[in-house]
Amino acid sequence: MTKQEFDCKIAAIFQSYSSNKSCVVHSNGAYFPIYWFGDLLGYLNSSCKVVTVGLNPSEEEYVLDSNEKYIHFANDPGALLASGNYIGYAHEMNEYFRYNPYWWFNNYEFFINQIGASYYDYPGNPNYNCTFDTPNRAIHIDMMAPVPGKLPWSRMESKDRNALIKQYSNCFNILLKLLAPDIIVVSTGKDWVNKKFSIKNRIPTYNLTSDKGYIKGYLFDNEYSVSAVGTKKLIMVSPSRMPIQGISKKVIMDFLKIF
Repeated sequence: MTKQEFDCKIAAIFQSYSSNKSCVVHSNGAYFPIYWFGDLLGYLNSSCKVVTVGLNPSEEEYVLDSNEKYIHFANDPGALLASGNYIGYAHEMNEYFRYNPYWWFNNYEFFINQIGASYYDYPGNPNYNCTFDTPNRAIHIDMMAPVPGKLPWSRMESKDRNALIKQYSNCFNILLKLLAPDIIVVSTGKDWVNKKFSIKNRIPTYNLTSDKGYIKGYLFDNEYSVSAVGTKKLIMVSPSRMPIQGISKKVIMDFLKIF
């Protein structure tokens, strides 16, 4: 994909957002929306497109240093977004894992390394732990809202959660359609996954359970509906205090041998 094609893809994302009243493209108070984390161009050029999915960003992404600068971004993405500089905003998102990423992502990094993907693109990065010479570039998106709430999602009052869901109701679906991932890895509560992927009462294609958790695999069609003959994959890993914690590498590898 050329830079021109990539810039057109960025424009398409924000054109989709702007035409949908439930997708806010400007800063929301102190919190600007983070629509994705990671190198989008590297992702789009990967042979296997891997997306990890959470609920919503943490407040930790918005921490400022003593100079009132964001510690996880080189420049202010909110200011870029509010001014309509979508290319500048995209650059900040694309550089996220090259700058100073939040350590929380290492929980997912451990898993996606086993399927030949990484958020990182060079072995010199201290977080890089992939044994593949040319891993596919993974990115992260959030399915409930691209901004944090007053409290972590699980502790938020229902009215506050519902307000965020309503405000950003279609953002995830828009981005999922434009990204068209081959593999989705999610490690959140089952109820939230079901809200977006309608897997309730669906029997997973593959299912491995240990005394410390589970890994379930679902096949999806191109519209991300459960399908026995689908080619897209959803891998759901039981969450603990953090995504994927408690699941051993052996259990992961045993699962990946069959899915």
